[in-house]
Amino acid sequence: MFGSRLMVSLLILVGLLFCVPTHSQAMMVGLSTKELTGNSELALVGRVEKVNSHWNADGTMIFTTAEIRVEEPLKGDASPGQTVTVTCEGGEVGNMGLRVSDSATFTRGEKVIVFLEPEAKQVAEARAKPHSQLGGAYKLVGKAQGKYTVDKDGIARKKGFSLAGKSESVENDIPEANLVDKIKREVR
Repeated sequence: MFGSRLMVSLLILVGLLFCVPTHSQAMMVGLSTKELTGNSELALVGRVEKVNSHWNADGTMIFTTAEIRVEEPLKGDASPGQTVTVTCEGGEVGNMGLRVSDSATFTRGEKVIVFLEPEAKQVAEARAKPHSQLGGAYKLVGKAQGKYTVDKDGIARKKGFSLAGKSESVENDIPEANLVDKIKREVR
C-alpha cells in the first residue's frame, strides 16, 4: 500500500516537472568585425524609419520587417537616402508576441550599423533589382550580432544574444567612428 502511494506520488512529481516552463537561450559563436564585414553583401549606417511585425503565410511564425534609411553606405551597392528592408524572426502581432533569443529587435528612430546578406531564396532577385525595391530581401549576418545600436553618446552597442566560449573578437561598446573606420578598412 505504502509502496504504491509512493510510486504514484513520484510519477505525479515527475509529470509536474515536465510541465514547468524553462528559459532557454541560443548560444552563438562570436563573429568579429572582420567576419561580419566579410560575410555581408551590404554594411551601412542608417536610421530605422518603420517597424512592422506580421505572420508568415501559414500563420505559424511572426516576423518583423524594419525599413532602414541609409545614412552612410560602408560596403555594397547602397546610396545615402535609400531605404533597405531587413527581416528578423519574432515580434508582436495584436496580443501575440514571439521573442527569438538570438534575433535582433528594431525600434523606430534608432540609429544602427548593420551587416546584411540577401535572404537565401531571394539572392538572384537581390542582384537584379535596386536595393530600394527589394522589400524584405535582407537579413542580418550572424543574427543579432549583425546589428549595432548607436546611442546618443555615439557608442555602438550589441545586445540580444549569448556567446559560447571566448568573445574577445566581438567588439562592443565601441565609438561609432572607430567601428565605421574599422569596417571601411576591412572593405578595402
